[in-house]
Parts: sequence; C-alpha cells; structure tokens
Amino acid sequence: MLVAKYLDHLPLYRQEAIFERAGHAIARSTLAQWVGECGVQLQPLVDALSAELLRHPVLHADETPVATLKPANLRDGKTHRAYLWSYCTTQFNPFQAVVFDFAESLGGQHARDFLGLPGSQDKPGWQGQLVCDDFAGYKACFELGVIEVGCMAHERRKFHELWANHGSQVGEQALKFFGQLYEVERQVARAAPPDRGWRERRSAGFFLASTWLGRCDAASRHGDLRFQMLVSTGRPRVRHSATPSLRCRAW
Repeated sequence: MLVAKYLDHLPLYRQEAIFERAGHAIARSTLAQWVGECGVQLQPLVDALSAELLRHPVLHADETPVATLKPANLRDGKTHRAYLWSYCTTQFNPFQAVVFDFAESLGGQHARDFLGLPGSQDKPGWQGQLVCDDFAGYKACFELGVIEVGCMAHERRKFHELWANHGSQVGEQALKFFGQLYEVERQVARAAPPDRGWRERRSAGFFLASTWLGRCDAASRHGDLRFQMLVSTGRPRVRHSATPSLRCRAW
C-alpha cells in the first residue's frame, strides 16, 4: 500500500477501487489509518537514517512543493501548498541515502531544524558542506557554520538564458567553460575508482574561468559565483543540488 501510494503515485481512492475489484471492501478511511500507523512504526528507521546522514561531511539539499489536504478542509477538498525538503549524500559517497522531511511551509527554519542548528555544547549542529541552490531559506545555515556549495547547474542555466535569448558572447563563452568542466566530471564518473588527483589537475583551468565568470553579475543568479569547488576532496560540483532525488522519489 505504501509503495503504491508513494512510489507508484496511486492515491488511496484509486487503491480502494483496485481492492474492490479484487473482492476486498477496504474503505479509504481504513487505508488512511494504515498509512498513519505505518508512519509511526517507521519513524525510528527515519530517525536512524537521518542521524547517519548527518555524519557525512557533504550533503545535497533541495525542496519541492506538494499539494496537501488539511483536516479542516476535508469537506471542501481544498488543498494548500506544503513542501518536501530532500537531503541526500553525494553521488560519490558509498553510502547512498535520501531523507525527505515534510513541512507545511518553505521557512528556512525547517532546514535548520533538520541539520540541528544552531546546536548546543552538548549536541552540536551539523557543520558540513551543503550543496544547494540560492534559495534564501538556506542562508541562515551558512551563518551558523555550514559551508555553502553552490549548484553549478543552476548557475549554468542563467548563462544559457543569456546566450539563447540575447545571443550573448559572454553567455556563449561561459557555456564552453561549463562544458569543459562537465566533461571532466563525466570522465571521473567512469573511472573506477575515481582519480581525484587527475580531476584536480584537469579542473584547474576552470578556476581561472570562474574568476572571469564572477565578473558577469548580470548573468548570474548567485552574483559573484559563490562556489566552493571542492575538487581536491573529490566532492561533486555539477549536480543539481538534490533535485534528481526529488524527481525520482518525491511522494
């Protein structure tokens, strides 16, 4: 039932009809109650996975809207916009995990709560490197010790728009720089195990390019290209924050 609802995107009213065709009269309210009971039983697993995730020094984060029906609106069927916050390990981490944190708003406090910020002396908050887009909700995390790692794919998009819409030579040159970096990433991904030293040497030229790109504020959502390009530590720079995880697994 949970797999059908959250992975196959079958709402409970459809599952109710499917069970009825099979000769099982299971009311939708009963299915909803089972979903809630399963959630309670699975919460310790979610807590353990979240704790393990926060032991890793680099995480990706993203958020996506979901339509939610509040109990007060059951009769009129009106939904409101809630959000799934996604946190996952990097593509090069042998521990592959994604945690979805449901919240009724887009407030940055939800990200801080998940990361345990600001933390205390007895229980310090997470102090790693967070790969994300330029959403303002993450900014307070960076003031509390988290290192911001900008999403290169989001940055590339602005230069592509500049080139596609205005024929900009600046945008065209920037896309060539991004293409060179992406090719390095593709070659590293095919290596087993990835050669971090080779990656650092091949990407060195892009650091000079990033200085040039940083002067192109009009094309950049991030303005001064606030990127920590962690080539030497083998951490990814090209991925769309946690967006692929949301596309593949969003509930």
